[in-house]
Amino acid sequence: MPSTTDQSLSAIARRRLFRDRNAVVGLVVIGTALLVALLGGVIRPDPSPWANRQVLGIRDQGPGFEVTMLKVPKQGLRAPCNFIDELLFGGCPLNWEPIPVAWH
Repeated sequence: MPSTTDQSLSAIARRRLFRDRNAVVGLVVIGTALLVALLGGVIRPDPSPWANRQVLGIRDQGPGFEVTMLKVPKQGLRAPCNFIDELLFGGCPLNWEPIPVAWH
């Protein structure tokens, strides 16, 4: 093992950091939280902007309620949406409108 005088300060600090198990676990937790914070808009299960796809006709139904939805296309031009828009603005607008058809 080379002496500490032969290594740079960053190499010495990195070696001491990775020897400490608690510090490594803390780095993993911080890295995971940072990854979820940055990619949260892309990895969430509801693809609508701001996770706000509400259908007022069925808002008062209880958990486990099932309904058949009709997707009616929206009129007009749809602006292109890319990965940056999904990250910054919470997703791309839907090009259809959900309408409840039949309750189960």
